Amino acid sequence: MRKRKKSEDWRKQSREYGGSIRERSGKIYARIQYFGEDGKRHDKEREARNRTHARELIKEMRAELGSHGETALDSHRMTFRDLAAIYEKQKLVPAVIVDGRKVAGLRSYRSARRFLVPLVAHFGRKQIRTITHLDLEEFKLIRLQTPVTIGTNGADSADQKGTRETSKRRPPMKPRKQSSRQRSITAVNRELEMLRTIFSFAEHSDWIAKSPFKKGASLISKASERQRDRILTLDEEARLLAACSGRRAHLRPLVITALGTGMRRGELLKLVWPDVDFTLDLIRVRATNTKTERPRTIGMTPRVREALLALRDVAPPSHEGLVFGIKDTVKNGFLSALHEAGIEDFRFHDCRHTAITRMIQAGIPATETMKISGHTQFVTFARYVNVNEQAARKGAERLADDIRQSGANQSRELVH
Repeated sequence: MRKRKKSEDWRKQSREYGGSIRERSGKIYARIQYFGEDGKRHDKEREARNRTHARELIKEMRAELGSHGETALDSHRMTFRDLAAIYEKQKLVPAVIVDGRKVAGLRSYRSARRFLVPLVAHFGRKQIRTITHLDLEEFKLIRLQTPVTIGTNGADSADQKGTRETSKRRPPMKPRKQSSRQRSITAVNRELEMLRTIFSFAEHSDWIAKSPFKKGASLISKASERQRDRILTLDEEARLLAACSGRRAHLRPLVITALGTGMRRGELLKLVWPDVDFTLDLIRVRATNTKTERPRTIGMTPRVREALLALRDVAPPSHEGLVFGIKDTVKNGFLSALHEAGIEDFRFHDCRHTAITRMIQAGIPATETMKISGHTQFVTFARYVNVNEQAARKGAERLADDIRQSGANQSRELVH
């Protein structure tokens, strides 16, 4: 009698929650019924640990149905690997340019795809609804404790392997020598930013009710990142250009232009001859090639002009193609040149830091330098203005001169 009464109580509670609890093959399931957008009746079931959990699942499914529709119910078994594949297919695609503006996709979609490799490796089998803020913290700690293994080609061997497996692109050269270094906070932050974007995509698609990034303290701290402040000295520049000879001769005009204009590597490699004006000594950077999607004009120094004229003399008669004729990367050759020149802790992007710093030291106002470099935010621009030993000594000398001048003026005033 008591068992029968208890069973009736369960059915009554199930009806109150708008669903039913089913027991089948020794397992308990929470079930709801609803009419979908197609006007037909649908059933949804989820396995529960016990009847109490089943009632909670019924509440949860009803709430998801009311707030996010049928899509949320269908995604409860979606794994992170499934989500990453959908995101890659829809978002990490080549940029679509219309009227000179990017309307979809990414210019740097290949590098963005590389961030997916460690994310899928860690979260791949987990259902996206079960990933918690604590899981994100664990991932961050593991990545910070995982050293970067570098081959002679300068690439992270583990990430390269994963990239080959996921994108099926041409495999890179097999590294002949490997070394390791501490993984930077900046690199881990880029991975976390990608992960946050993917979960936001899932939230907007109603596959999850709330991103796990919103369920705890912020995991991405820009203040903890080490800001690059490396600039090239004049002596190092001379050694680097000397090393850009022989089979690396194609790098010399590229490095000269980078140091003389502050252009980004992507802007340099995409530069075509119609955008180089030798009459006015100007280089026009198209909006489609810039990070900010804004065109800009940069003046050529005599050394840059000479280097580009030498390139044009050997260019095809049409003069419509790429200025530097490089369609791939310059990373391997540039690293070799640095090694031969005995220059450490320098990257190609540091040429941009060097150029911008030299412009400021030459007395060009910050507002004009920002126009030349293509920066739209002063905070970002300020990171590129660095002080080397030579500039620091000059600053001290100027301060000393000002103090001496002020002292001399005061002495003259006392005499008079």
